[in-house]
Formats: sequence, structure tokens, C-alpha cells
Amino acid sequence: QAIILFGNLSRFGDGPSKAPFLEQIHSNLVSLLLHLNDPEIEVKKACKFSLRLLGPLMGSEAINNKFQRHLLEDANLIYGEFLNDLAKLMIDDFPDKVNFYVMGCVSFFKSFWPEIKSNAALFVGYLLGNLPEARQNAISKEHVCSALIMLLKDQTPAVRCRAAEAMSLLYQY
Repeated sequence: QAIILFGNLSRFGDGPSKAPFLEQIHSNLVSLLLHLNDPEIEVKKACKFSLRLLGPLMGSEAINNKFQRHLLEDANLIYGEFLNDLAKLMIDDFPDKVNFYVMGCVSFFKSFWPEIKSNAALFVGYLLGNLPEARQNAISKEHVCSALIMLLKDQTPAVRCRAAEAMSLLYQY
């Protein structure tokens, strides 16, 4: 499976390839996090496995500790709580990447799978809802909000519910 392979590549993520591999981690992080709540158990396990291997390379002790403590293979993950806590750490430790993560989530609003759309909406809500007021202007709010409004019209009730939940987190805007 590609997710497991990506995690295993972490063995080669130090030394001269560290910088480009770190960019690959950040580029794929949103996808891995959204699939942590995938309906397929094997996909969830693969994401947990890879994130535990990739965590030490990210340069954030807090995020790595969160991955090591909460992403155990057979442990139940309280997904929403995990994402909310992780969003706060990502905002603190990777402030220059927040808009990139938000836009990555928005790209998943077009996913074929309702669970992934729902997860993406929730993650956007947590990222933007936890963003300090002084940094809110760095985000393309209009684009994100119009995309969330489109999710409110989704055919799947769970997606509409998550979009509404995400929007409720944006009361500071």
C-alpha cells in the first residue's frame, strides 16, 4: 500500500534528502490526517503507521509526541478531539504552512468519499477556528467559506453536518 510505503521511506528522510522529503511530508500530511478517519480499517492503520514514522522528521517535538501517543495501531482514536489538538500544534509549530494546509483541506471538499469531505471540513474548521485573530488575515477566508457553503448543499447529510460544524467554529471571523 502506498501509505505504508511513504511511511517506510522515512528511513531515507535524513541527510541530503531531508529538505525535499520534509516538503513531501507537509504536502501529504493533510491527506494522511483525513484518512485517519477513513471507513476502511486498513487505511486507518496504514495512516497511523506512517504518521508515527514520519513524526520524528517533522521538526516538531509536540506533534511527534502526539503522533507517538495517540496513533497506536489498534487504539481507538477520538478523531475530532485529536484533530482539534493537532490543529493548535500545527498553528504554533508551522505558522507559515497553515494556509497551505487549509487549501489542502479545501481541495478534498471535492472528494468522491463523503467521509473524506466531512473530515476535510472539520479540519478546516479546527485550523481556522484556532488561528489567533492577528493571523486570520493571512487566510483566504472568502474562498474557504464559499467552499464550506457549497458543502452545506452536499447530498450526504453527514457532510452537511460537518460543514455546519466547521462553520460554527468560525464565529471570530
